[in-house]
Amino acid sequence: MLNPGTISYDHVSVDGQVHKAAAPPIISASRATDIPAFYGDWFLKQLKHGYVKRINPFSGKPYFISLKNAAAFVFWSKNPEPFFPVLKNFQKDFYLQFTLNNYDNTGLEPNVPELKQRLETFKQLAGAYGPERVLWRFDPIMILPHMPADSVINRIEAVANMLMGYTQRLTISFLTLKSYRAARQRLAQKYPEIAKYPETAIPTGSNREQILEYLQNLQIRWQQKDPDFSIQACAMPDDFSNYSIKPARCIDDSLLVRLFPKNEPLMTFLGKTDLYGSRTKLPDDKGQRKHCHCVPSKDIGAYNTCKHACLYCYANKF
Repeated sequence: MLNPGTISYDHVSVDGQVHKAAAPPIISASRATDIPAFYGDWFLKQLKHGYVKRINPFSGKPYFISLKNAAAFVFWSKNPEPFFPVLKNFQKDFYLQFTLNNYDNTGLEPNVPELKQRLETFKQLAGAYGPERVLWRFDPIMILPHMPADSVINRIEAVANMLMGYTQRLTISFLTLKSYRAARQRLAQKYPEIAKYPETAIPTGSNREQILEYLQNLQIRWQQKDPDFSIQACAMPDDFSNYSIKPARCIDDSLLVRLFPKNEPLMTFLGKTDLYGSRTKLPDDKGQRKHCHCVPSKDIGAYNTCKHACLYCYANKF
């Protein structure tokens, strides 16, 4: 028997050829693109085939992911409304990372539906599947010449007022540009004021402190109504513990155990509790970027395919 957190391998037959394929119990769908918004039909087709073919973005070589052992899915989306028909008949356990930013009228997210529509979608999902299974992301937090820190805070607050009671987690991150040249170029083209120094869109110093203090107070207020609510920071090198914000584990073993304790294949992968109710947390997924604390899984999305065209996106290189 494999140790908890160890992904096994299977073999898949593609056009008469047999290929080795990773067979993870947890599927991420997807960090690389918005499958719920744009690729629901493709997703159903891959489930029927039982595998996904991906291209390594660095080497350009193909590799395969078997869906044979898939016991739970983590979906990521800015607009999961088109995915409702898929979820209605979906038999696997899942939860959803719903990135619901409030950047209307900024040009940052040109193809994302209006905030009002996305809020309604969020509430429908929470009503159907429970607030613990629909996680709110405000990601990334950034500033612009006409959108200073206090304006960003007001935008977060407007969404928080609408979502209180509909989710138990807010995951945040601050804009990162260092390794993402395409994102820097897109922002510079849209905002000539920051063309020379795109990094000015990243909240630092007093701007960051002001936002973090707001988030700390928001968490306190929210926990007065729901003690299970928390604010977490995704893949950030900084320590925000002074603001009671802990590092996020977006694909989260503790959450999966709490949500789906009767899912035996998933529990075996995550590691069952001992007689005293203790369970060793899984190690971080080594295949993810630095400071990511997600548990091991495999992502089935393709880079350069998301149609939202968000200026800050690292997954689109054009």
